[in-house]
Amino acid sequence: MTIVCSGKTLNGVAPQIESANKGSVTDIEFTECTASTLCSLNGKTIKTVAVSVEATLEGAESVLATFAPKSGTLFTTVTLEGVECALEGAQPISGHAKVLAPTGQRENTWQKINAITPANGELKIGSSAAELCGSALLKLSNSETWRLL
Repeated sequence: MTIVCSGKTLNGVAPQIESANKGSVTDIEFTECTASTLCSLNGKTIKTVAVSVEATLEGAESVLATFAPKSGTLFTTVTLEGVECALEGAQPISGHAKVLAPTGQRENTWQKINAITPANGELKIGSSAAELCGSALLKLSNSETWRLL
């Protein structure tokens, strides 16, 4: 099964910078989400639990950031529906996710991030490995230039 979130915004609610390489957010909202195959989502928005983020330098320009629940392992819960849906009902997604910002060490108005969490068990839906992939462009609400590290 694949869940696709194609919304034009990725919302971070109440983001906080805690130190040079650490931060947190009350939740991250993925918008315009749909499920493929025999399941459908109950709603089009997926919200995470409160999440911590830790960033590290990766090469000359990149920044690698790991997003993890502030407590426990539950990252979010999705509710799946469908008469033929094998995963019908509330499904926990647990673990952590990684994103790479290819130019995160450079000052830019927009910062591209690429989700790079492979289906190797770092992120799970129920007991099955899940993959997080895709890209987003991030900017500050005041449109000033910024960098991740």
